[in-house]
Amino acid sequence: MKIRNKTLNRLLAVGAARLLTVWLRTCRVEVFCEAGTSPFAGRLGEPGRPAAAGRFRRVKPAPDAPHVHGFYPFWHEWIVPYVFARPHASMAGLISQHRDGGYLADAMTAVGLKTVRGSTSRGGAAAVKQIMNECDSYDLGITPDGPRGPRRELKAGVVFLASRTGRPIVPSAVVCPSAWVVKGSWTDLVLPKPFSRIVYCGGPAIRIPADADRDELTRWQREIETAIARQESRAGTIAAGKPDPGVPAAGVSNDDIADAAVDTAVDTAAVRRAA
Repeated sequence: MKIRNKTLNRLLAVGAARLLTVWLRTCRVEVFCEAGTSPFAGRLGEPGRPAAAGRFRRVKPAPDAPHVHGFYPFWHEWIVPYVFARPHASMAGLISQHRDGGYLADAMTAVGLKTVRGSTSRGGAAAVKQIMNECDSYDLGITPDGPRGPRRELKAGVVFLASRTGRPIVPSAVVCPSAWVVKGSWTDLVLPKPFSRIVYCGGPAIRIPADADRDELTRWQREIETAIARQESRAGTIAAGKPDPGVPAAGVSNDDIADAAVDTAVDTAAVRRAA
């Protein structure tokens, strides 16, 4: 049943956001990222900036570097840990104009995040204009397989916007070794258990050529998907109690990444059973 009262929808979204924020602040967040690419408050891992209060863990000191204000794509199923686990330093969310996006927009606003409404299929021109005019000092989070899927299939939107705005893409992934998984119609929703561990990994920033044509954008789509898979494999390895393998070297094949992802899934499942 859909609730059509906008005020009631907003109140429900705000209440859910507050609950999730309190819930996830009990978790320990570990961040492994390249210099200048942490999206969290305090820029965890970036020397010269204070770590955020709470159960953050500084796990990978990085050379001092200016922060990269770019696009941070992550799969739709990771929305809860990504958005609510810790304060973001200066994050805006790129959210579709679909009605379901309104709930998320209200919840993000409730925790202090800026929202940009639009996609390449609906409201794209307005979204580009808002990004260019209002978001110079913001990171842009985006779920590139939303709002209707297919699951984990990166759509052209983030690559198109990165090309036209000149912003880099920072592929990112979140792994929660102890979590509840809520099954959905086209994707799952990961809910970390209280006092559990959340591992975030971010890769090197990727810049899309400004003059990229449709075929080039399609090739970049596949490259970004692969980059996100690398970060998920990396996060899963860390969550399984193994040392950080670092960012895979250039030239690693997609088959190698797929094999690593399978191994990671097995390791992460073992961690969940032991939790």
